[in-house]
Amino acid sequence: MIMGLPLTTNITHSNSAENKEWTEEANRKNAVTITRVGWLYSAKRLEKIRKAGSQTKGSLIIEVATEEDQNRILREGFLHGPLWLPTKKWDIGMKSTQCYKCWKWGHTQSVCNSPEEYCGFCAGQHATKECQKQGIEDSRCAACKKPGHRAWMSMKCPAHKENWAKQKALEAELNRSTVSAHHRIQADNPASQLLWTTVGNKRKRIGRPLGLSVAGEAPGQTKLFPSSGRSTPLPQGEEAEMEIDTIIQNELAQNPTQ
Repeated sequence: MIMGLPLTTNITHSNSAENKEWTEEANRKNAVTITRVGWLYSAKRLEKIRKAGSQTKGSLIIEVATEEDQNRILREGFLHGPLWLPTKKWDIGMKSTQCYKCWKWGHTQSVCNSPEEYCGFCAGQHATKECQKQGIEDSRCAACKKPGHRAWMSMKCPAHKENWAKQKALEAELNRSTVSAHHRIQADNPASQLLWTTVGNKRKRIGRPLGLSVAGEAPGQTKLFPSSGRSTPLPQGEEAEMEIDTIIQNELAQNPTQ
């Protein structure tokens, strides 16, 4: 996942000419092979965010060809124009999805292996649109099989809470893996220690981002701020997605020789 990418970036939700052009340029600048790209948000939500105008930056999901490419982007960040952006590991399991066939969480109807379709109103074995018991007094969740709420009422559903806990556990594991990648670059390349200086009780990186010799080609290269991985403060809505950046900086400061 690339965080803090301007939402004006011309990337669509399909294998378009725009996506191909952006990918080719990104591959050249970052010396990796990106095989797939798409926004974290659905096309409908992305359009709504753009129209609202309150959020100007977002998160992009990319797939790369090799593990070496993945590790490189995790260690060095991602170069987009004059911006050096932070990255983290991401997995489809972190996305909150619900199947409209069996109504369980963690997958969609396109990959559902349930032999039967269940009702979102009463959990009966019939299509939701055909249900004759749509009153709240007759409601039963098809996901957790408990009465009192419909399948999409996630706040009341134990099955949703269990799936949410799994998502947070997966996210924590991927965050630790991302931090580990930053530790490895220091252990594997002692010279990288020269790129850090101490300011007060915090360690900050100085100079160019490690391994990104192509950064000098970009206009406005002096705008790069490798110590934080971001060029300008992100909108409040992006702070949760940028949490890993803080984790990385804290970990590196506390474990400078790992």
